[in-house]
Amino acid sequence: MMISRYMIEIKEDSQFASETFKQRKARVLAAKPGLTITPVRVLLVFKRRSWFWRLDLSNI
Repeated sequence: MMISRYMIEIKEDSQFASETFKQRKARVLAAKPGLTITPVRVLLVFKRRSWFWRLDLSNI
């Protein structure tokens, strides 16, 4: 439910400016095991969805 309220984007970082799509995909999908799966070296930006508050989610 919480994730439906936000749009998640990968923040552009100058350190990774020259990486290809395949390299970015490998970096974003890399994870370290633990109590939860944690992404490795990925800066995420959470933006509140503006349309979410207009939806009726009472039946979910």
